Amino acid sequence: MRRTADARRSHPNRAARLALPAALAAAALVLTGCTADEPEPMPVPSEPAPSPTPFREVAPSGDGRLIIGTLLPTDGDTAGVAAAQIAAVEVAVRELNDNGGVLDEPVTVFHRNSGVEPGDGLEAAFADLVERGVDVVIGPFSDALVEQALPLAAEAGVALISTGATGGIDGSGDGYFARVVATDYLQGLTIGQAVVADGASSIAVIASDDAYGEAIADGVADAAAASGTASSAVVTVTASNTGAASTVADADAVIVATSVALADVTAGMLADLLDAGLSPASLWLASAAAADYSGSLDAGALEGARGALLGADADDEFVERLRFADPFLGGFRWAPEAYDAVLLAALAATVIGDDGGASIIAGLPQVAREGAPCTSYGECLQFLIDEPDAGLNYEGLSGPLGMRVDGDLDEAAFGLAVYTDENRPVRDGILLTN
Repeated sequence: MRRTADARRSHPNRAARLALPAALAAAALVLTGCTADEPEPMPVPSEPAPSPTPFREVAPSGDGRLIIGTLLPTDGDTAGVAAAQIAAVEVAVRELNDNGGVLDEPVTVFHRNSGVEPGDGLEAAFADLVERGVDVVIGPFSDALVEQALPLAAEAGVALISTGATGGIDGSGDGYFARVVATDYLQGLTIGQAVVADGASSIAVIASDDAYGEAIADGVADAAAASGTASSAVVTVTASNTGAASTVADADAVIVATSVALADVTAGMLADLLDAGLSPASLWLASAAAADYSGSLDAGALEGARGALLGADADDEFVERLRFADPFLGGFRWAPEAYDAVLLAALAATVIGDDGGASIIAGLPQVAREGAPCTSYGECLQFLIDEPDAGLNYEGLSGPLGMRVDGDLDEAAFGLAVYTDENRPVRDGILLTN
């Protein structure tokens, strides 16, 4: 299912926003190259209109200067992922400072290694960032490390914006956490909407017996129920028991939602499904299962099957900017998300008029939900100057970002993969949440 950025969902009218900080008047001079003896004051509504859209109100806690940290795994198998994100953060910070900084002050950034697993040094790295006065941390990348960092962030008053944590997060960091990646549930909802749009009335989900499989299945079930024309059923599988999967081959659509823990048995399960008569055109694979099966299935077995991919593509212009920041990058995955996280934090601090961690998280729905669409920091600032009451809707490099008050997205973009006759997934468009 594809739709353009203009075909976006409508939301309730945004609450009247806080008066913009005086620094925007100075930003106007940076953006236009003009000077003015007496800048006109920003209009402030005298009677804010009530709105059904909730926004968190928090007390200011910043010092007027935005300091950003990164907490990403810079060694081990995921070091390449961290390198791309660190370069993206550098690109974003340079863009902020080229446009006058944030709150009329330059932005500073520090990078630290989160490690890969809890216990790999995250606490010491986070403490060092706090010592340096960071307001917001881009990271951690995984669910487990986010859960470890959340209580530390809440205690220190530091915001966390994760680019890769997709699962349910258990922690005591309410009000200090957001993410620019869709949850597993939202992925399931989006795939389910695509399947329904294809005309399927019976949908089977083959889900791993874990939080990932459950979340994808829940999203699919809600999409089917909302359609009024489709129903879904779930078959739960484990590493030692995948036999039941082949019993759903006669469904209009089959969605495989197995986690990486079942990677070794997923290929065999797919072969059983196809042998039972399932057409590849009726097969969808959620992101954890949308792997390369060129070495494990007969040629052409998956041709025409579809899958969802996490992580936006970096376009040529952005790749050039990333290579300027780090000429030795070997890949660019998750770089758009890291760039978006920085710009969202900066815009939130600007609109709220405070760089404190709680203010940044509270401000995210006010800059990435409804309002004037903008795609760069300079363009967004100009909208705030020209139309201060219109609101902002930052449309990131990673796609639409419908930010909720709890820090999760309620709309997102996924890569749409189509399998070739070599059983390899090739990106062939995008899936957008309805």
